[in-house]
Amino acid sequence: VLLTEVDNMIADIKLNYAKQGGGFPQQMAKYVAAVQGKGAPPATGEQGVVAMRLIDGIYASSKLNAEVEI
Repeated sequence: VLLTEVDNMIADIKLNYAKQGGGFPQQMAKYVAAVQGKGAPPATGEQGVVAMRLIDGIYASSKLNAEVEI
């Protein structure tokens, strides 16, 4: 169950996805388990910062049409 807001109202949304296969459903299951305290997060905060710096660098490079230092 995902607790969120929809149209300024609290909503409980049951996640319905196949548990077999690969990709996003498995990532979401790991995330939910980590939030519920039932597993380790799939990535650390430090890894998230590195990923965001890379993404920011990609956008900056695209905007400047040149290499940028990260």
